[in-house]
Amino acid sequence: MTAAASLSNPAVSVIIPTYNHRDWVRETLDSVYSQTFADYELLLINDGSPDDTNAVVEEIVAERGIRYFEQANAGQANARNKGISEARGEYIAFLDDDDIWPSDKLQWQVEVLRSTDAVMVYGGMRQLGGGADTSIDPGPDAPAGSIRELLLRRNRIWSPGQTLIRTSTMRQIGPLDESVWGADDWDLYIRLASVGRVEYRHRLSLLYRKHAGNASGDSIRMYFSVCRVFRKHMGMVLWKDRDIRRDWRGASAAYCLPILEQAMHRRSQRRFISAWYACLLAVFIKPSLLKSRFFWRERFKPLIVGTRSAG
Repeated sequence: MTAAASLSNPAVSVIIPTYNHRDWVRETLDSVYSQTFADYELLLINDGSPDDTNAVVEEIVAERGIRYFEQANAGQANARNKGISEARGEYIAFLDDDDIWPSDKLQWQVEVLRSTDAVMVYGGMRQLGGGADTSIDPGPDAPAGSIRELLLRRNRIWSPGQTLIRTSTMRQIGPLDESVWGADDWDLYIRLASVGRVEYRHRLSLLYRKHAGNASGDSIRMYFSVCRVFRKHMGMVLWKDRDIRRDWRGASAAYCLPILEQAMHRRSQRRFISAWYACLLAVFIKPSLLKSRFFWRERFKPLIVGTRSAG
């Protein structure tokens, strides 16, 4: 057991939900134990993984004194809420079970929260893997301060793994909303920004692993979740503010190409009705697709004939 794991009142509670990522979870855990900041506890919540994650982590759980919980599959937000309810730290840090922290992530983020009255601090991320962009996203001008309205217009934070949050504020605003699958983090940031300041530093805080199993890969489900979050916080303001409507259309249009990719995937599985549904949804979100040669040649025609253009 590490000294950090034995503390009854650690500075940070690191919460990692895990589901079906047995090939990556050990590397994720190792990145936590490589931190230069050592005053933390680690809570690992196995959300009913159908693979052998339990066997993969068994040794490190015993060696490191990880607080390990198993539950029937209830979703990532539910697993995060379990971790929040068990957390003993002054701050909460989330990390997905396929991502990696740079070694100084906790160190500099704890320093920021200890030196300010912010409710949350976040940093930038890079995608993990060969050929990935080496720049830090978001860039140096990412929003900070009183940013609730800016967050309503667009979520600039890829993953909760980029953040550090005051536990007292987390409990003040209540648990993650488990009804908005895949968008519970955006909803969380909006609620946090409603009660306090948010700090940003243009420093690397996360290596984000992009792969086919990412939750964000289900673009249709994600689109409807972000719509629910938007309506939840905006209400009738959506219909009264032209600028917000414009920003929302621009942000939602980003889902069109991934949704069209889902349409092609469903077509390859001979799920024809589902494929056409996805295609029509993309057009509904962005009607200007109907004026695009790319759409007609590379997406619409292949849905009919089953193959993409060679050119």
